[in-house]
Amino acid sequence: MRLSMFENSTMVTTLLSTLLLGSYFFLVFTKTNYDQLECKKYARHRLVKPGNKVEGVFFVPDDPVKKILLGLIYSEQWSIKAALYQLTDPDLFDALVDAHRRGVKIEIITDKSCLASKHEKITELRRYDIPVYVYGEKFYSIMHNKFWVFGKNLCNKRIIWSGSANATMSGTTRNEENVLVDDRLDMVKLYDEKFDRLKKKIAPLVKPTGRSVSRSCQSSYLRYLYDMRSLLRPSWIFK
Repeated sequence: MRLSMFENSTMVTTLLSTLLLGSYFFLVFTKTNYDQLECKKYARHRLVKPGNKVEGVFFVPDDPVKKILLGLIYSEQWSIKAALYQLTDPDLFDALVDAHRRGVKIEIITDKSCLASKHEKITELRRYDIPVYVYGEKFYSIMHNKFWVFGKNLCNKRIIWSGSANATMSGTTRNEENVLVDDRLDMVKLYDEKFDRLKKKIAPLVKPTGRSVSRSCQSSYLRYLYDMRSLLRPSWIFK
């Protein structure tokens, strides 16, 4: 009789644990999709003008620059080229990994100082086989650009994102920064050509292997499930 009660208790505990885990997965999945749709909708609202012109000028912290940038990354269908002095923001990192998994071709150029940052995400990008090029051959020069070239985005157009804002939490939400978004073909071509010139000057970052790298190789799906940052944010369920 006691054994039967113990077995029943174990079954109930297992069932409750499964239901709680399933509910958690559902909430995380729902929130993730909700956030992406909200960012895409907001980016279209702020950037698309009459005649399907895509343009905008924004200032941090006056405008929700990070939300607009995330919307562009989520909306990209073809390719993303980004020259980023720093890349430490976890949300931008997750968005890039998500785009990569959708089949978007991504290339990143960064400065060697980014690798020395405590919160750098460059090494993790290489773990997902995303090409990364690190500038740092000249000790008296740094790669200080902060621009993005989107291949097929809002209104199926090529778009540039340029300005002073780094791909960091401070750069997109707190510092005094400026951002320009434009779809003029001549402008896009200039940034595209500059990116290719930079890429030819420097070598790609080798993909990390072995246990010497402390950061674990997790899929973007697992990051959402186990990343405790999302649980500690004030607006965890819905914004």
